[in-house]
Amino acid sequence: MTVEALLMHKKVLLRNCLCNEIFFQYKNVFVFNNENDFHEVLEFAKNSPVERRDSNLDDFMWENCNRVFLDILNTL
Repeated sequence: MTVEALLMHKKVLLRNCLCNEIFFQYKNVFVFNNENDFHEVLEFAKNSPVERRDSNLDDFMWENCNRVFLDILNTL
């Protein structure tokens, strides 16, 4: 769901943990550590502009899926 939200130019709030680290590089991702931190990050996210174009997400776009998949297969 996180990738889909980012591709739709939505803001995403994620807890700071290892399983979410892959998403921290994207512009519309906001990271929090605990409940208190969540409220601060939520306010910051609400007041931040939405990034309409994040070239880091290109690998997730439908047009690039086959290329990415084949690139991964070629490294095996």
